Parts: sequence; structure tokens; C-alpha cells
Amino acid sequence: MRQGFFRLDLDAFPVENLNIPAQELNPDHCQSIVEAWGMGPTWYQLEDGGKFPQPGPHHSNIGYFLPAQSGLQQLIFDTAFEVRGDESLPLHGRLLIRRAGQWQECWKTSPVPSMYVTNPIVADFDADGQQEVAFTPWYDLWLLDLETGNLEQKCSYKHPQAESGRAYGYLGGHNLFADERLEIVMLSNSELHLDVFGWDENGRLKIIWSRLIQPGVNQKNKRLQIMPNPALDFQLQLGHAAHSG
Repeated sequence: MRQGFFRLDLDAFPVENLNIPAQELNPDHCQSIVEAWGMGPTWYQLEDGGKFPQPGPHHSNIGYFLPAQSGLQQLIFDTAFEVRGDESLPLHGRLLIRRAGQWQECWKTSPVPSMYVTNPIVADFDADGQQEVAFTPWYDLWLLDLETGNLEQKCSYKHPQAESGRAYGYLGGHNLFADERLEIVMLSNSELHLDVFGWDENGRLKIIWSRLIQPGVNQKNKRLQIMPNPALDFQLQLGHAAHSG
């Protein structure tokens, strides 16, 4: 089999049948076609003229998070998957800033235990005027100050009936109650569970509700398929038609 991309001008082919080329006419154009159709990752223009792709969401995040810093910024978290299960090796999160054509480390966290899929997201979650980064080591949701990397809060999310509590999948901040603070929604497609984090009267993170769809990681007979932007505000307006019966 062969997979590739091509662009077709319909006006240039009046015939009914079109033979697909047996090989790529110009393989060097593949990336330009992917970019032209918006099929690849988001690319960031660097100050030195190069480009940098938006990394996958599982272990990193990239953007202009801190207005006082002019360079592109990247949050990146170690994962135990890359150390082959050697739990003696420390795992850290880092904030890197692009300066003079290089990524320079702004801060590094203290060692974080059992860090596999972190799904880091950035926002002012607690409405204190400062940006935070939220991420998910194995059992806890962590909230760091984005300028310093210092731990502000953490909250356990392991359901009492869960086998592992793994939280691979989706993590997002949403204003669920139309106030200043953001709630955090977690949808896990490893051990299947849904969780919503909110705030208590003292401004501390807490679990608002949690639903375990199926305990365990292996031998499941259910599946949670997480689509892009899975948390939406649905409003249904019903008509006033009369019904009988």
C-alpha cells in the first residue's frame, strides 16, 4: 500500500478516469501540502526565522503564556515511560523560554513521583490574576505557579473503587458556574472515569463529582472515546406545542 497527498485541479482533467501516479511526483512537497491544507500540527514562527511545531498535548504545551517574556515558551514534563520504569530516576516539569535561538530553562520543579501522562494546561484557574499550570501525575491534580514553578495546590482524584486511578485522556479548564474561577474537567480513557474539580469556600481545590465508568485498566468491556473539545454548554429550547396522551 501507499499513502500520500495530492492536489487536483478539476478543470484540468475533462476525462472521466484519472490515473493516480505510481509514485510521488515530488516527495519534497509533501510537507508543504500538509501545511497548506492545515492537516499537520500548528507551527510557530521563531525569531531566528525557523519554525517550531506544536508538540503533542500529553507531556508538553507551548505558547506565549507570560506577557513579560517576549520569547516563545514551552512547558515540558518528563514521563516515566521514557525511563523504562526505573522509578529511581527523578522526573521534573520545566518551563523553557526561547532566547537567542535556543531554549533556555526558566525553572524546574522538584521531583514529581509517578509521572506518566501529565496533559499540562495553562490558565488563571483561581482568578488571582496570575497564570497557573495544571497537570496530572498518577493520583493527584497539581497546580503550579507559572512564573516560578512552585506548587500552589494539589488534589487527589483517585476514585475509592478505582484500581489505578490513571488519568490519561483529556484535561481542560471550563467556567461551569459563570463565576471568575475555572473548574477543571478530567476525562480518562485508561481507567475509565470522569471527574470535575472545583473550589471550596477557602479557595482550595476539591472534587465536585466523580464517576467511575469501569474499574481496571486491562480486560475492559467498555470504551471511552474522547473527541476534541469534549466539554460544551448545550442549551435546548423547547417549543410550546401541545401534547396529549
